[in-house]
Amino acid sequence: ERLMNHSKAGRSSGTDSAQRSIVKALIWRLFAICNTLAVCLFISKDFSMAYKVAGSDALFKTALMVFFERLWAKIEWGKDYQVDFLI
Repeated sequence: ERLMNHSKAGRSSGTDSAQRSIVKALIWRLFAICNTLAVCLFISKDFSMAYKVAGSDALFKTALMVFFERLWAKIEWGKDYQVDFLI
C-alpha cells in the first residue's frame, strides 16, 4: 500500500482509478495466494488440495478486495491533496 501511494500511475484528480485498484488487488493477492498455498500444502501434504483451496480463495478475495478498493476510493476522509500553486 505505501509503495503504491508513492506512485502517480493510475491516479487522476487525487483518487485511484479502477485500473489502479485492480492492479493493487492483484499484486497483493499474488503474495496472499503464495501464503495460502504454502500453509495448505504444509497442513494437507497434498498439492492438489492446496492448489484448489488457494485458487478458490484467490478468486473470491480478489473480487472482494477490488470492490473494497473502489468503495474506499470514494471516501474523502484522510486524503491529502497537493496544491501545485498559490494565489
